[in-house]
Amino acid sequence: MPILESIQRSYRSGPLDRLMIHSSWLGSHQFFIVALPLIFWLGDHHFGRSQVYILGMSVYFTGILKDLFCIPRPYSPPIERLSISNHASEYGFPSSHSATSASTFLMGLQFTLHVQSISHQLGLFLGLILYGFLLVFGRVYCGMHSIQDVICGWMMGVFAWTIYQVFGEAVERWATSSQASVPAVLIICGLMLTAAHPQPVDDCPCFEDSTAFVAVSVGVMIGHRIANDLILRQINDSYLSGLRFPQALIKVLLGLMVIFGWRFLMKEILSRLLPPLFRFFAPLLELPRKHYAPTKDYSRYRDELRERGRRTGLRARLIPSVVDLPNMSHTLRNRFSPDSPSDPLVGQPTQALHPALHNRTPNAIELDPLLDPQKHSPLDSKPPPAPPSKRYDVDVLMRLIVYVGIGMLSSGLLPMFFERIGLNS
Repeated sequence: MPILESIQRSYRSGPLDRLMIHSSWLGSHQFFIVALPLIFWLGDHHFGRSQVYILGMSVYFTGILKDLFCIPRPYSPPIERLSISNHASEYGFPSSHSATSASTFLMGLQFTLHVQSISHQLGLFLGLILYGFLLVFGRVYCGMHSIQDVICGWMMGVFAWTIYQVFGEAVERWATSSQASVPAVLIICGLMLTAAHPQPVDDCPCFEDSTAFVAVSVGVMIGHRIANDLILRQINDSYLSGLRFPQALIKVLLGLMVIFGWRFLMKEILSRLLPPLFRFFAPLLELPRKHYAPTKDYSRYRDELRERGRRTGLRARLIPSVVDLPNMSHTLRNRFSPDSPSDPLVGQPTQALHPALHNRTPNAIELDPLLDPQKHSPLDSKPPPAPPSKRYDVDVLMRLIVYVGIGMLSSGLLPMFFERIGLNS
């Protein structure tokens, strides 16, 4: 804690605050959900799959440890916590940003070593160094993690990368084998990993992020299996060499439109189809999650969804999701004061509204657009926050289906479509 206080006292400034806060988005799950499909559409498919699997393991491993140990983030005050996302409500140990930073750095370094051009190698290497520094130091600078958090996070990222180096190719060969049972086995494994995720003392978004990456990894494997017989062009030398800009732009725009369209459409369809099935098969499908209510009253569930959509302004935003991009025009400062040093929870927000770890929406977050550490908006001027959205067991299955589809579209179906319409030529 003294180290974090010393760093903030010595280096805090408006421009550096903006840099560290906004660069943290480059290690978030929102960024990877948007950026990873581009590797499949514009670059090396093998590298894209490797990155998805390693990031998925990094997020899943850190999520397990966070919910298992329930160690809070550094107390604020004395540390001032700066964030633009709702993940300030997570537990702190270990740092998932550091884990994804480590895995991305190692995979990027592997890719860089195979680039022929020395100048490209140097540029990529310097970019990776800057990327890793901004994410790891930024978590400490913003008061989101302690030194132990980021060290353990980096170790988790290295561990995930090592597992892939040892078993990755064997799993890839099995996933593309002629065995008809492969998709069913992958889906069962994904459900088992979801069910095995520990339940924290207080509600934490780690479970949602872990299940999203598990589902995407399963979808990528199935999508790769579907497209395995099609010759998919890969870029082995320079990641953008040989691509014509108009074709690349069409791929990006069309692909992202399809993915987000799939996400919004499937949420609306599944929110109508699944709850009646859950109600009918309640004894068999009940999900024993501590912070998820059973979907037995369909009308009440639909009312919750409509109310959630009314508050967010998007009727299709039915599931708390890692793809809900943060509002980059505001900086969210999350400030907590612990009840006591021995309190196992993160503490209570200064507004005394809800426990910190119950927040999935910014109830206890103060807007500070100017990022001035010396200026604080009066709390009395804030309107009373809306109560946190209730989550149901059906949301878990909906999220799995949606993100399995995103993985299949990104790695297999959309590349096949681009090949058919001539965008790869």
